[in-house]
Amino acid sequence: MGENFYTDPITGPFYFGDVLEVMTWASTPTGVKGIGAQGRIDPTDDLGRTSGTPEQVVTATSFNAGGRSTRPSAIIAPSSQASSWALIGDSNSVIPDRTYMSIGFRSRKLPHILNGKHGLSTGDLAGRWWEFQLGEQLLYCDSVYSALLTNDHGAGVAGMQDRLLTVWAKARAAGVTRWVQATKTPSHAVKEGGGTSGSPEPTTSINAWLRDGAPVIDGAAAPTGTTDPDAVRATVITWDFEVIPGDPAHPVGDGWIGDTTYVLETELGSSTWKPEYDANDVNHYYDAAHAAQGEVLVEHLRLMGF
Repeated sequence: MGENFYTDPITGPFYFGDVLEVMTWASTPTGVKGIGAQGRIDPTDDLGRTSGTPEQVVTATSFNAGGRSTRPSAIIAPSSQASSWALIGDSNSVIPDRTYMSIGFRSRKLPHILNGKHGLSTGDLAGRWWEFQLGEQLLYCDSVYSALLTNDHGAGVAGMQDRLLTVWAKARAAGVTRWVQATKTPSHAVKEGGGTSGSPEPTTSINAWLRDGAPVIDGAAAPTGTTDPDAVRATVITWDFEVIPGDPAHPVGDGWIGDTTYVLETELGSSTWKPEYDANDVNHYYDAAHAAQGEVLVEHLRLMGF
């Protein structure tokens, strides 16, 4: 408990365009919130973020265990060759065969590492898990795509805003070129035979703030829709693929907020799952919904210039 452990090295060579997937199985003691594992590159093969050619692509395995199995994606290239992406998610990024992040980034042939952990929240990154969950990836990646927020529900809107502002500041301090933040998935499920479970709040409120460019005044979250001239906003890609330019002074800098949630909702901002995607579970969703979001992300990445 609490100790690092190491697997045997995965031997190469690996070449440009190769995809490496690692699946792990583990059991944890009753009451323990799962375990995690993070990949590391042998220093003799480590090209870091500043050197290398397409023929020298390195891999950084990134995998996490919690529950029965995980499905990570692990391909990475030096960022002098192209932007390299650290994708971060929760159980929704490790349960499905192909997450929407994998679909989007593979379709655009972008180097990336997908790292996810059951129960992971933005609050974990704001706290002590930053180095473990993202620090190793940021040795090789210059950009971050975050699908977190599902597990921050209990923090309330103000809490989620504070957590986002904290991780965006950490990202800038770590030299991240761009942070792309997805909107929060629905939290209101239609139950079989009628009725609903869960609550659309505070999902509707945090998504409204994100869709408004996450306005910030003097480093603090500003009200959604504010007309204060001191407010700065992030660049947003809307539900209908309109790009609304933001201010580089915003905490995400050259990053974006991408509305990937609307495609799952009965209507924009409802935070209620479309019936065809509702697995009667307010927290998890599977292949059909990921496929729909994947199509959206492909277009988002194209609009971002990748």
